[in-house]
Amino acid sequence: MKLTHKQWLIIGIILLFLVFLMTACQWDWLPFISESPPESPTTQTISQSPAPPGEIVTKEYQWRYKGYWQWTLRIPEELYFYYQGIPRAPIEDYSIYVTHPGDDPYIEELATSLKQKAVEEEFNSEETVNFIASFVQQCIEYKSDLETKQKQEYPRYPLETLVDGTGDCEDKSILTAAMLQAMDYEVVLLSFPEHMAVGVAVTITSPWYCDYEGRRYYYLETTRGGWEVGEFEEMYQGIEPTAYKLVPTPVLRLTEYEYIIHRRWFQSDTLTLEVKVTNWGTADAQGAYICAFFAGGEDKAKQSSPFDLEFGHQVFPITIEELLMPSEGRTLWLQLFHNGIVVDEVSFQI
Repeated sequence: MKLTHKQWLIIGIILLFLVFLMTACQWDWLPFISESPPESPTTQTISQSPAPPGEIVTKEYQWRYKGYWQWTLRIPEELYFYYQGIPRAPIEDYSIYVTHPGDDPYIEELATSLKQKAVEEEFNSEETVNFIASFVQQCIEYKSDLETKQKQEYPRYPLETLVDGTGDCEDKSILTAAMLQAMDYEVVLLSFPEHMAVGVAVTITSPWYCDYEGRRYYYLETTRGGWEVGEFEEMYQGIEPTAYKLVPTPVLRLTEYEYIIHRRWFQSDTLTLEVKVTNWGTADAQGAYICAFFAGGEDKAKQSSPFDLEFGHQVFPITIEELLMPSEGRTLWLQLFHNGIVVDEVSFQI
């Protein structure tokens, strides 16, 4: 069959298009057809993954106290990442950062080594405290949370501070307290407005101490070098601090809550509550419960069944059903009880 001029023209156009298509794919002119488009350099930088678990972090420390000292710390990088990943508790009691057991072997190793050196140097009890304080004062650079790119208060666990090599007053106080406690000193954290220090029960002569549970705990500044136990910042003198004992304790808080209203004909509406409780502390809680009531209707309060909650940022869901709703004044109160006292409460309008 003889092709017409028009048919030859159509075939030519088709062949030209196929040639163009093959050339475009070869040179990536049509990246949506290309099997392997070029990777963006920006993506390569952003997608870099952290070092795999099993890597060891090594830190070298040098400082001076009646001589020149140096110490090498080696810890699993995975443990450091673990502490970085723990949410910061919404509480002012920073003793939970001292009493968390996960880093005890490393803090105890450091404390034991320094205590042995103190014995060899024949340091007395006061000098040993100052020896430990000098390590934190000189080896951990003072930086506020804003300087370390934290947008809010960010207390660190002792192992975090050791690896970061920086910290503010509460970070350095938490680390110092952990080390001294590992050396069997009686220690408390002393919280002042916008400041934190350590209190140590030692036998010295100084007017700067805090009475707590029948003991004198002498002030110890950790922010910068030169401070010894019994010396204190002038701006905080005369201010009574809040003392926090360094013992494992449960810290329960109401974390989340939501409700469903059940409408009923010719009867009062009822409410079903779903509440979550978090244990931010470092000890298990037993026999906690939640009480829910509308303001003015305490006699119609509903109480949850008692529950236990292990430590370690554990969350427990609680359901309270058939809470009668008043016709007006619908301010709902939730109270969290532990050991017979209210440890947290919240109210909101419905």
